[in-house]
Amino acid sequence: MSYCRSCGTALNGTAFCRACGAAGGTKSVADHTKQAVPTMTQPAVAATPGNAAPKRNGSRAPWGMPLTMAAVGALAVVVTLLAVSIGDSESKTAKAPRRASTERRVTTSSTTTTTEPDAVRPEMENFELLLTDSGTARKALNDTILGPFRDCELTGAAASDRMDAIIDNRTRIRDRAAVLAQHDDATVRDLGAKLQAALQASLDSNYKYQTWMGEYRYNYTCPSAEDPMVKLANIDSDRATTAKQIFVNTYNQIASQYGLRTWTDLEI
Repeated sequence: MSYCRSCGTALNGTAFCRACGAAGGTKSVADHTKQAVPTMTQPAVAATPGNAAPKRNGSRAPWGMPLTMAAVGALAVVVTLLAVSIGDSESKTAKAPRRASTERRVTTSSTTTTTEPDAVRPEMENFELLLTDSGTARKALNDTILGPFRDCELTGAAASDRMDAIIDNRTRIRDRAAVLAQHDDATVRDLGAKLQAALQASLDSNYKYQTWMGEYRYNYTCPSAEDPMVKLANIDSDRATTAKQIFVNTYNQIASQYGLRTWTDLEI
């Protein structure tokens, strides 16, 4: 039998192919069979327990080269070392600011000096003001009251009235010294207590002197030095002098350190 040379359809004696319309031709059965049989590809064999898929020898790199176990191990070591190097670098970078901050704190600490305030000097200046005020009152007491009254140049009434200003002065200084005797600083407390004791003794004598002068308010005779009240006043005055000596001995040592004036007991 003849076949179409174009499509291989059997011609059955016709001059033209009924399938494709090509002019008739003769194509042998062998040619037709060769043409008609399709090319078969080998089917993939499924992996079963009894028919396991063939194993590959080693892994393949991305570029298609097979990797042996040794190559895989070497690659893992390189990757590990690279990770450690990067991690160590990042760790050092992260720690650097912290170390720099610590150094700044140390530098600041080493250059900072702490100076505690001097609590004594300002109070020493206050003491100096009090002593100046007390010295003025003492001079007025001796020069304008006690001296003239003893010499019978000042009446008892006038002398007694003038004593009010002296008593007010001594009271004010004593009260201020009592406040300083409660100071936080031990040196100031000690000076305050000693000055308070001295001024209290002076006040005791001042009150007795005023009483003595008052006895002559309406008695125009000259005062007697043997009057019991004046003797008591003199005893308190001597006690005040001793207390003032104790105060100035301590005060003058500290005043010299601050470049302040020193005093004697007779000046306050």
